[in-house]
Amino acid sequence: METQQLVTVELMDFFKKRVNDHSSSEMDSSRDYFSKLKNKMMESKYWKRKGFSMNFEYAGCFEAPNMKPWDVKFSPRSNCVIVNDIGTGRILVFDATTKHFKTTLLLPPDVFRPQKLFLEEDYDDQGHDALLLDYEDDLKNYFFSICKFDFKQLLENSLRGLQSNVIWTTHCDCPSSMAVWKKSRKLEDRILVVVSYDDHTIKTFRAQTGEFIQALESDLPGFTIRHPFGIDISSRDGRMFICQTHPARIITMRYEDDKWHIYRLQESDELKIPRALVFDQVSQHVFVSDRYSKGIQVFNKEGDFVNTFRLDENGLLNENQDGLEGICLNDVTGELYLCDWSNRRIIVFK
Repeated sequence: METQQLVTVELMDFFKKRVNDHSSSEMDSSRDYFSKLKNKMMESKYWKRKGFSMNFEYAGCFEAPNMKPWDVKFSPRSNCVIVNDIGTGRILVFDATTKHFKTTLLLPPDVFRPQKLFLEEDYDDQGHDALLLDYEDDLKNYFFSICKFDFKQLLENSLRGLQSNVIWTTHCDCPSSMAVWKKSRKLEDRILVVVSYDDHTIKTFRAQTGEFIQALESDLPGFTIRHPFGIDISSRDGRMFICQTHPARIITMRYEDDKWHIYRLQESDELKIPRALVFDQVSQHVFVSDRYSKGIQVFNKEGDFVNTFRLDENGLLNENQDGLEGICLNDVTGELYLCDWSNRRIIVFK
């Protein structure tokens, strides 16, 4: 007689908490299980990206004691939110699903006061992400460098209390933001583009080795880039978006005939002191963190102004607070993350 095996499938609701159904600790535990499952599923090399809805619905925040978030990035394969805490010089890691603090990254002792971050997806064509950061390598003379880590290795070693080796380190004067452009499918064709605030330049490096390539020059007669602060690049056509602060404008550049060309200069009455920007690869919108206007300015990929969302008008920021800085997208959930260091938090919109 054939023996039949019974399989029991238990369905758990990770999000909706019903009265008297589960204790708070049980709900936290189930969300942790879901996060681990999601991390495992995200180990695949590609996934369907989700753009931001433009609803700007408040969806909570990431917080830690005394945190002053300066920049934020999302790692899809690790399902982590990475935050640069400018107040303490730490880089904090949170679980993107539960919003719980995970760990502080253990950096080499010569990496002082990290500033801006960039997460390069699939940097080795093996499904691993890399974390790039700029930091002060000489506190007396105000020199800066950029270094690159395998993020999964850095995270796992930090959780075990171990140091990690850098992939490479390169010198760069006054970096204020960076992005990587995949010029082709070849790893050696990936270009790291760095904007430098104080010396008004855009520099390019080989993302694979950190080797300096060149400083870009304006091809627009009579125009000089002044105080660039944020940058992002479209993965589809290599269109580059840069925000500068004095005067406030969005610069769009395109790569044609083996050269970068200034495609458009866009100013807006709404744009005051842009501090960072991110390009939504799905919706094709540019989201700009604007400190003075206490909001997020939205442009399309052609540089046209689309909309503005004021945090003070929506009860998320007081009149005397203007600490908006880094901004990034979680293109797995479609959430938008915004650094609000005046309130020591990362605001989440959906």
